[in-house]
Amino acid sequence: MILVRFILDRFSRELCHLATNNSEDPDDSKDLDNSEEPHDSQNQKDSIRIRTFVGICKITKFEVLKRELQAVFTFDEEQISTWRKVCRQFLISPQRDMRKWAVEGLSYLTFVLKVKNELIKDQLAVKAIIEFAKIENQSILYQVNILLVNLCIAYDNYDLPPEREMFVNCFNIDHIQAEDDYVQERRRVLAEAGVTSALVSLAKTGSENSKELIARVFNAICSEQDLRKIVIQEGGTETLLSLALNGTNSGMIYATRALTYLALTTSPEVAFPGQIIMEVVQPISNLLNPEHSVNERCDALTALCNLASVNDMQEHIFKTEYEKIELCMRDDNNLLKQTSIQLINNLVLSHKVAIQFVEQRSDQLFDLMNRSVKDGTDHHTKKAIAGTLATLTAASKKTCEKLLGWDIWSTFLPILLNDPDDNLQHKGTEIALNMMNSTKDVAAKLIETDTIMKRVRELSDNNTVQNKKINKLASRVLEAAAKWSKLKRNIEGSGSSQSINNI
Repeated sequence: MILVRFILDRFSRELCHLATNNSEDPDDSKDLDNSEEPHDSQNQKDSIRIRTFVGICKITKFEVLKRELQAVFTFDEEQISTWRKVCRQFLISPQRDMRKWAVEGLSYLTFVLKVKNELIKDQLAVKAIIEFAKIENQSILYQVNILLVNLCIAYDNYDLPPEREMFVNCFNIDHIQAEDDYVQERRRVLAEAGVTSALVSLAKTGSENSKELIARVFNAICSEQDLRKIVIQEGGTETLLSLALNGTNSGMIYATRALTYLALTTSPEVAFPGQIIMEVVQPISNLLNPEHSVNERCDALTALCNLASVNDMQEHIFKTEYEKIELCMRDDNNLLKQTSIQLINNLVLSHKVAIQFVEQRSDQLFDLMNRSVKDGTDHHTKKAIAGTLATLTAASKKTCEKLLGWDIWSTFLPILLNDPDDNLQHKGTEIALNMMNSTKDVAAKLIETDTIMKRVRELSDNNTVQNKKINKLASRVLEAAAKWSKLKRNIEGSGSSQSINNI
């Protein structure tokens, strides 16, 4: 250990000497370079300086050397500034063999907030980073990814790779910037400089760990709504789909989050052209699993809602992912319930899905009605339930018959018809009309229910109800009831039934 400390001491002293020496006097470099040209001498010294710095950073991964490193090496602001300038010098230099050292040095230095912000202001440096990322250099791939992750703050809870965690801990670097006011600006600069194209190139090679870092950067960029169109335009969607289907568990989750962001705000046909729109359903649906946060699950449900607006997607989503959607609907969280019911509402807009829903999931008709009449059910959830049942009763007479199988229907429908919200009244009247037009037995049940027919008559009165759409629907309910009653009178040869009195 004494020998190790001696070596580190000499190593660190040489580095510190180089970091603080302006090297304007060529005599200072005699031991480093025999060149008579001061510029060549400076270049030689800078190349040693950057290699030495990277070497010091790398050996921080050895916990046994931590105390020795802290004793002989100071990671202060002045030295950080000097190393940043040296890294920048080689980053934009024609000396291609030195660029990888610059990138690796910056992959450590950018844990410091000031370095991030200084670097992103340097257009030449940003351009060089993007161009370097596109050359697919295996030897430096990981360091490029770390650099981009640092600039974008693409960590969850700052879960750094182990060797970088040891580096920041060794020198007590405050890498957790609670108030990073420029992170959005850095992401914007990188996106506009072509980072998506660079990430697409990087994702073609490298290990699963490297691809996880790429997915993190994609996720950070896509979290900014105004940058999503750039990701799509530069071909990021297909790469993200590949990353979402293959890789580390964390990497697949980051890529899927990015796909979800794209689906939230962009037309599905634009974001996911061709067959891709079918293929993104599975990874996005994986975010519905209970181990993910409520926000992630709600975002995934909303993304699926948007995808369901495209022809044939309702049937595909219903067929492959409905069990996960149902699990969200049964969750205790109100927002999750609301969003999942809204998705179901979108799915059953497809006539095929509506029929399949009634045939395969008819027990959920009761769940929907029961949830609607429960105290504490929020207004948005009630609207989604009413819309779903209005669509289902219009699509299938069997739905209307099924609803009558539970006593709760006679509570559910009057509550809708009496709700002060016009939208809910309208949906309630739609459901009443669909049921009245379905079968003779269903119509008879409605006609015999005073609480329903009395309210329908009130809604048909132009003098008391201002919403003309509701007026017309309610009048149609009464007309349909009259037809059934007339039919019954003709069959029975009598017009003195309870059903007639209710009209």
